[in-house]
Amino acid sequence: LLPASANGSGDRCLKLAALRFLRAILSVKDEFYNRHIIQHNLFEPVFEAFRANPVGDNVVSSAIVEMCDFVQRQNINSLVEYIVTKHLSNPSNPNGMSLEDVATPYVTTLTTLRKQYEDNTKSSRKQVEGCMLSSQNHFFASTLVGSSRMGMSEKVMEDQRKFREADAEESYFGSDESTEASAIVVHRVSLPGDETNTR
Repeated sequence: LLPASANGSGDRCLKLAALRFLRAILSVKDEFYNRHIIQHNLFEPVFEAFRANPVGDNVVSSAIVEMCDFVQRQNINSLVEYIVTKHLSNPSNPNGMSLEDVATPYVTTLTTLRKQYEDNTKSSRKQVEGCMLSSQNHFFASTLVGSSRMGMSEKVMEDQRKFREADAEESYFGSDESTEASAIVVHRVSLPGDETNTR
C-alpha cells in the first residue's frame, strides 16, 4: 500500500484489493482477527498510504476513510483504541502532521473516531467505578448480615440433626413392614407331565 509508482493504475488496483480484503476481515467482526490486526500492526501500511495519497478525489483514500468509518459505526472497541492510540495520537509524518490534520479539510471520520474512543474510555471508567461501588456495598452488606448468619447457621444445623433423627426413627419402624411386604414365598407346583420335579 505504499505510494504509487510510474504505472499507477496497476498499483491502485492492487491497493484496493488489499483494502477490500482487510475490510472483509473487519466485517466478520471476530475478535481473533482484530487482535491479529493489532498484534501485527496491519493498519500501519494503510495509514502510510493514506498520508502518501492525496485525500480529496482518491479511491484508495476513500476506501481507507470508509474502513475507519465502519470501525467507528460498529464501535469495535479494540480497533478504535488501537487506531487512536497508535496512529492518530503520534504523528509519524516528517512534517509533523497527524492523520486528523491530513484528513480534516475533507472528512471528519478520524475526528469522529477519536470522539468514539473518548466516549468508550469514559463509559469504561464509569463501569469500573460502578463495579467498585457495588462490590463495596456487597462487602458492607455481607459484614452486617454475617453476625446474624452465625446464629442462623446453628439453628439450621440443629434442624437438620432433628430431621435426621426423625428420619432414622421412621426408617426403623417402616423396615418391618417393608420386609414383610417384600418377602414373597414362591412355591413350585408340579404339573402332570412335568418331568423335572419327579422325586
